Amino acid sequence: MENIISVIVLTYNQEKTIGRTLDSILMQKCHIPFEIELRDDCSHDGTDAICRQYAEKYPSIIRYRHNKQNKGIIDNYFDTLLECRGKYIADCAGDDFWIDPLKLEKEVNLLEQHPEVTLVHTAFNYFDYNKKQIIKKSKTIFNNKITDGEKMIKTPTYHVFHMYRHHQGAELLGSSITGVSEIGVEDGYKVPDLT
Repeated sequence: MENIISVIVLTYNQEKTIGRTLDSILMQKCHIPFEIELRDDCSHDGTDAICRQYAEKYPSIIRYRHNKQNKGIIDNYFDTLLECRGKYIADCAGDDFWIDPLKLEKEVNLLEQHPEVTLVHTAFNYFDYNKKQIIKKSKTIFNNKITDGEKMIKTPTYHVFHMYRHHQGAELLGSSITGVSEIGVEDGYKVPDLT
């Protein structure tokens, strides 16, 4: 396992959003390098062409695979996870994006400072694509900054806001994990211009 962050991006028929997703990851500033494990699950629109363009433009960062037949999200995720080389795993779906360029930095710092923590989870916003504005900030899901991992597993959260230790990925299915919740994003950040 290398001392890098592997960001898993799964996409399927998301030609309108995948570029924005990848740009939001590529803008990250982090003391640990990152790779993007990008996998298209046999899209029927222009998603594959966009993914290929990004992979060609950023060959040292993006490792792209196009499934010849649709596998579904679960098989696609685990196949992609097996390809990850990083010590840490982060997720960003092909129709989501990050607005804080220090998201990965904040998450990896928490994992490095707290070896007992397996998973970190950020807050999130809802975005109205048509109006190009944030329409609702998420509520705090957990009351404490550090919470029992079993509670985190049993509470519906969005995987796009997690980072976890690769070597402990299997433990996410158990009840012995500890997580840091709601590390937050900078309130002062504006949504990037998507036009």
